[in-house]
This record gives sequence, structure tokens and C-alpha cells, in this order.
Amino acid sequence: MAAAASTIGSDDAFGQNPHDTTCRLADGRSLGYRIYGSLTDFPVLYFHGTPGSRLEATLLAPFCHANGVCLIAVDRPGMGRSTFSHGHSHTSWPSDVVRLIDQLEQSTSFDRFGILAMSGGTSFALACAAMLPERISATAIVSPRTPGAPGVPKGVLDNALQQAATYPRLAEGVLRRQLRRSRRNPNVMPSQFKKFSAVDRNYIRRNGTVLRQAVAEASRCGTQGIVHDMALIRWPWRICLARIGIPVGLWIGSCDYSALPETLRFLQRNIPDSRATTVLGEGHFSIIDQAVAPAAIWLKSNSV
Repeated sequence: MAAAASTIGSDDAFGQNPHDTTCRLADGRSLGYRIYGSLTDFPVLYFHGTPGSRLEATLLAPFCHANGVCLIAVDRPGMGRSTFSHGHSHTSWPSDVVRLIDQLEQSTSFDRFGILAMSGGTSFALACAAMLPERISATAIVSPRTPGAPGVPKGVLDNALQQAATYPRLAEGVLRRQLRRSRRNPNVMPSQFKKFSAVDRNYIRRNGTVLRQAVAEASRCGTQGIVHDMALIRWPWRICLARIGIPVGLWIGSCDYSALPETLRFLQRNIPDSRATTVLGEGHFSIIDQAVAPAAIWLKSNSV
């Protein structure tokens, strides 16, 4: 693999005032990312939810920084500052990640990396866990999503994923209209969020500005990348879960109406070295405040 061109700035830029950086891939595409925390801490790649972007990590970074983790939040193709690719898939994503890792290793002391994923980032994190065991030490997933997997009932957002896979152009148009409404009425909670638990709705109200910014950034170049990503997170995945040889940690809220309890049972049955934690009283989003710090500590403990 051709090495990515280095575009990393100074260490100070990645401390209290992180800035956006890109990695130039071998085929000419760009991969956008942002580093939160100190370059001297343990490096963890963050894979955002769907729809989402690297800005989503603003909500998680304080918990990671407090526990000695440097969070590297990456935009998937077609979202944020990452170029869209029609060929983007679970099998191509690890190649993009390898080029990013190569770039980071050229300019830092980073060696092996952990992965922290949220919700829609689940399948992409597991693809890297399966295909990059020599570069990834462990994977932690908060609010894991396996929509359509055997034995996993539909969550509150799964019909939208089905629409994205079956009618992508229609889904792109619907999403554009929703984003316009959100920009005009930023204090009005989108209708799909009203299906979430009360603890999640409260979390969304408190953190609405960051969540809106993360989704708006995801649509920086349109909605095509978001819809493609939504279609990809549905089962079946082109990933052999049984081949994952590194530790995988899973955290889910007992009040999560999107990632249902059967999700944990499915992943634990199929991933050899997996451990699961259910956080009582927390939902799909609110669990961030309770699970990210333990996940960061767990990733560091498995970094040897």
C-alpha cells in the first residue's frame, strides 16, 4: 500500500484546540479526521454513528482525555471531509484506516491503536477488528447496532435503514428536507427522536447543539454518503465475526430502543473474545456519560 501523504500539524493543534486534518489516500480521495487530546496518550480511532461525523466525538472526548486516551475521530466516505466512494464497503474501509494509521505513525510515536465506535459505527469497527489484528489491539462499541441480524428485532430507526437500502434516491431527498427543517427550527426535536426513551430525549435536549453540528457536517457534501452508510449497517455484513481474534467490549443501555438487548446476545454468540455490559437506566445516547470512561479504561488495559 502506498503511504499516505502527511498533513499533520503541530502537537499543540491536537491538544486544547483540535483542528481538522485530512489523509490523502492512494486513489486520490481524502479522509477527514480530528484528533482530540494529547499525542502522548494511548491512541484510539473513533468511528461515529449514522448519520454522524468526526464532530460527534466532542461529546466523548472529555471522558477519554481524563483517562489517558487520545481520540482520533474519522469521517467515513461521503461524510464530513471524507470523499464519497461508490465502492465504500466493510471490506474497503479497513484499507482506508490502514493508510490513516500509516500517516499517524510517521508523525507520532503511535504504534498499535484501539477502536471506539458508537451505534452505526459498529460494523465498521468490527471489520477493522477482523481484518487488522496486527494494528488494532482491542475494540469497544457503545450502543452497538446489528439491524436485521438473526434474532434481533427491529429498533425504532430500522425502517429508515430499509428505505435507504431499497430506495436510496428517495432517502437522499427525504434526508435533505429533514436537514433543512432542522436548520430552520434548531430547537424542535426531529420526529424520529421522539421514539427514543425519555432519558435519551433529555440527553438530546442538553446536547442538541453538538448533535446538530455533527449531522450537519455529515451532509457537508450532500446526503449521498449518509444514505450509503445507512444501507451498509444493515445485516448481512461481509465480515467473518468468528475470525475476530482481538478483545471486543460492548456497552448497551437498558432503555435503548434502537439497539435492543438481543443485539448483545447476537454479537456475543458470534465474536469469540467478547464481553458485554448493560448499563441500567441509560438509553442509546445517554449511555455516553456512563460508558465511555469505562470503555476508554478497558481499551488501555488491552493495549499491551
